[in-house]
Amino acid sequence: MAEGVNVWTKTNPNLISFWWEKNKFRKTRYRVLYGGRGSSKSHEMATVIVAMMFSGTIKVLCARAFQNKISESVYALVVDKIRLLGLDTEFTVHRDRIESNTTKSVALFYGLSRNTAEIKSLEGIDICWIEEAEFITETHFQILAPTIRKDGSELWVTFNPVSEFGYIYKRFVKNKSNSSIVQKINYIDNPFVSQTFIDEALEVKREDYELYKHIYLGFVNSGVDNTFFNPLMLDFEEKDSNPYGVITIAVDPSDGGVDKHGVIIMNERYIIDIMELGGDLSHLYEVLTKTISEYKKHRITLIYDAIGVGTGIGALFKHSKLDKLIPFKNSYKVKNPKGLITQHGRVTQLINENHHLNYKAQTWHEVSEDCYSNTFYFSKHLKEKILDKLKEELCLPQRIEKNGLTMVEPKKELLKRGVSSTNLADAFIMCVSNLSYNKTKRGISPFTQGA
Repeated sequence: MAEGVNVWTKTNPNLISFWWEKNKFRKTRYRVLYGGRGSSKSHEMATVIVAMMFSGTIKVLCARAFQNKISESVYALVVDKIRLLGLDTEFTVHRDRIESNTTKSVALFYGLSRNTAEIKSLEGIDICWIEEAEFITETHFQILAPTIRKDGSELWVTFNPVSEFGYIYKRFVKNKSNSSIVQKINYIDNPFVSQTFIDEALEVKREDYELYKHIYLGFVNSGVDNTFFNPLMLDFEEKDSNPYGVITIAVDPSDGGVDKHGVIIMNERYIIDIMELGGDLSHLYEVLTKTISEYKKHRITLIYDAIGVGTGIGALFKHSKLDKLIPFKNSYKVKNPKGLITQHGRVTQLINENHHLNYKAQTWHEVSEDCYSNTFYFSKHLKEKILDKLKEELCLPQRIEKNGLTMVEPKKELLKRGVSSTNLADAFIMCVSNLSYNKTKRGISPFTQGA
């Protein structure tokens, strides 16, 4: 391991057991480091990868969920470690890869969302390092893991926990296995962390301890930040039920890439089905047509995202035998502009038009209030992982302020944070915001007050 380079003087001594056991390098299928900022996770992986490339012939894949250009990868970090270890003359740094001049080892850098076909065709990978893995979905992982199939190959994972519903968090932290070495590490375990960083962390600790725990100690986001939902609000209970009255189907079509169509089917507060669908618009149309046929004895409302690709849904179902066909546009004006809004179940003196930028912001706020105050139910036939995916997506978008009004964090901003899609969450919001029970709730309904 890294012969000729005293690499271990450049690694974190608190991670010795992560790599070694009884003076032997520990072999494993999955090697996972997680925790808060400033903990040396990425620096540790990059340093060891450089050492291994120098001491033997290996092929390394450095991956992350989203990477539009090489500067968004760990490429620069690996180059820095080569220089730190004094190995500048031992490596050739190309525009899109790094090669060892003596061992012929190579490190490649890919984004999973934009390079699916290329990644599937890769052969002979010894180590795959997944950076910022908190944004890796099950779909990403199902593409990547089978690709890393060489005997003795390893997948290394580093991430800062975001949500308890995140796929990587659930797979490696909540459900540990014998095929994984998993260790949590924080800045207090990093002997190389700067005093400036420590001072900043302690300042946050004094001002907002819950935020400090999330950012610096690697605790999952409990909803203390500025999101519309947090996991504690999502009180979903399993229940047997025979649908009656109106069946509401909400559709948020895919924008392409690894993004999938999101479909939610509900009857009042009862979630009948949740579907993530691949394929083009014609495939989505086939599935929706079949679903509508299954519930033909009921009155059916179909709600669809009427922006971009979604405009085609309205045209395809224009002449279908639906009770209602409702387009949903984020930019719609706020409904019931003079109506009072609720906050955490209590009526305030704020009115809709002075709080929400548009209808999307209004519906996200009002559905979150409904989830805060009421229980939703789901069919026993629903798989836990798809329900968790919905909950995870609901907890991701932030409240953003624009011109003094609240809006939902735009998709382009979510992408910058590595969030590929919230199509299931958007479909759920559309579905709940149009359910008939909101018109007859006791007391003041966030949907109808001021009507």
